[in-house]
Amino acid sequence: MAYTPTPNATTSATLRHQISAYYRRQALDTLTPIHVFYELCEPDDIPKRNGKTIQWWRPTLFAANTTAHAEGTVGTALTVDTNIVTATLQEYADFVSASSFLIDTEIDSTITNYSRLLGMRAALSVDTITRTEFDATTSTELTSMGVSFSASDIRAEVSRLKGVNVLAKDDGYFRTVIHPYLSFDLQSDNSTGGWRDVMKYTEPGRMLSGEIGRIGGARVMETTNVKISTVAAPDAVYYSYTVGRGAVGAVALAGSGPSRVRDPQKQMFKINVVPGGPNPSDPEG
Repeated sequence: MAYTPTPNATTSATLRHQISAYYRRQALDTLTPIHVFYELCEPDDIPKRNGKTIQWWRPTLFAANTTAHAEGTVGTALTVDTNIVTATLQEYADFVSASSFLIDTEIDSTITNYSRLLGMRAALSVDTITRTEFDATTSTELTSMGVSFSASDIRAEVSRLKGVNVLAKDDGYFRTVIHPYLSFDLQSDNSTGGWRDVMKYTEPGRMLSGEIGRIGGARVMETTNVKISTVAAPDAVYYSYTVGRGAVGAVALAGSGPSRVRDPQKQMFKINVVPGGPNPSDPEG
């Protein structure tokens, strides 16, 4: 009769103390978008103790004068007209709490993990609040020149802006923001003066958030945090944004503005960590 050993293996229900898992103390990467919209804005500050509303203005241009002046007569004075744009500060805040018992018995850093999650939420909030202003105050073009989004669309968008005398940014380029799903067609444009990948840049200069290349007089930036609307299931419209100088203003209270986070995987939003302890609202601490 053959000898049959008693099976003691990792699957044995009787070896209860062996049924365990190795706990990796570092969290996996969190999927986060690149933040681009704050970088498109014209930044401004309100000094402290000066109210919460800022007012910008620009003069209305005079039309061309095509009438010759009558000799020896006094003409009519022109009336100056101005346009006013205002913005009002608002405050946003969040917090996460952890018990002292949790912190004292944790096997990883609860405070570090919670701070990172709050920082990612804060950075995404700044980008989304800013993007909402673009969505609310700009004109919308839902038609495309081709079957899909193409380089011709960006050239058309730039031409529309130039057609109403919008200036390019200081580096001579407009800015276009698109979803990654729209990038493929642009990068397939190999015509003369077509797509220029960032890897082929020859002139020095700081890279923009999510910048992937240039085409049609615009520097193209990529992010998943664009407005998405459903036209008819399963189709969806991914909004693109093309802007020039002075498109949207971003105002902050001096010294209290948001952290400028472009890539949450590499940068951290400033988070306050307040140690616990007995206090009037929590006598037990």
